[in-house]
Amino acid sequence: MFSKPKILLAVVAFVLFGFANPSRAADQPRAADLKIGAIFPLSGGMAMLGGECLRGVQLATDERNTAGGINGQKIVLIKADAVDASQAVSEARRLTSVEGVNAVFGTFASGIAVAATQVTELAGIPYFEVAAAADTITTRGMKYVYRANPPAKVYAELGLDAIEKIIAPSLKVNPTSLKIAVISEDGPFGTMVSTFQKEGAQRRGLNVVQVLPYSAKTVDLSSLILRLKGSNVDIVLQTSYENDTILFFKQAEREGFKPKAVIGTGGGYTLPDTFQALGPRLNGAFVVNAPDLMMNEKGAPGLKAFIANYKKHFDR
Repeated sequence: MFSKPKILLAVVAFVLFGFANPSRAADQPRAADLKIGAIFPLSGGMAMLGGECLRGVQLATDERNTAGGINGQKIVLIKADAVDASQAVSEARRLTSVEGVNAVFGTFASGIAVAATQVTELAGIPYFEVAAAADTITTRGMKYVYRANPPAKVYAELGLDAIEKIIAPSLKVNPTSLKIAVISEDGPFGTMVSTFQKEGAQRRGLNVVQVLPYSAKTVDLSSLILRLKGSNVDIVLQTSYENDTILFFKQAEREGFKPKAVIGTGGGYTLPDTFQALGPRLNGAFVVNAPDLMMNEKGAPGLKAFIANYKKHFDR
């Protein structure tokens, strides 16, 4: 099954920034191959999302090599699996010190990206983030870190815009009368989006009645849901990954919690696996994320050819 818009970001980033590391050009002989590192969570709970990002980089690598590579050099992709910050550091060190890569692409997850970029920056290796949203990735004054996707603040503001411009008018109420809950996984991604949501809601005069972080690895959100239900929450803003998105909707149904709207931020809301697990439970949810692959090609020229190439290479 075809799945994720994140791969488009990977392709865009690679096409725009796929070049040899300029800091190495002056002191090393020109290599026969150009080594590019790709560090993503390829196992564990984020394997689906990380794998899709990697497939985007692989497609871009093949496309560039077919066109003659970069300055006549063939691109060799060296993969690395990192499911947490510790693995991100060790794998980034392997890629930069042992493998001698000229650039690194990653990582989908903000916590992994923050850790990996500390290593690549010290090594003077360009690092291109294709999906992780935490603003801190690109606001630390680093010289070699780039990003192709929107930062967390953009996601937060779009969710609040939806409350004011779509949900409240459809309910025929003043947006300030709605009781809003901000719930999020407690990693860098969720924490940063939820922080901007709280700040933005206060600035707009919106009524946030609950702010509840939780571990993305949790297996029980029932107490959180009961608090939302007890507060008569109208709108839920959730920043999440796949497993906690599924858990929230299943347990909300079990507890009889039916808010007027749920606005989800993050890849967990756009995966076919999520749709398959939740079915009709997910109907009507709003999503703040990258455009879907089935969007009108006028907004993404070349999309049909890209999808055909993806299916040809990966049989998904």
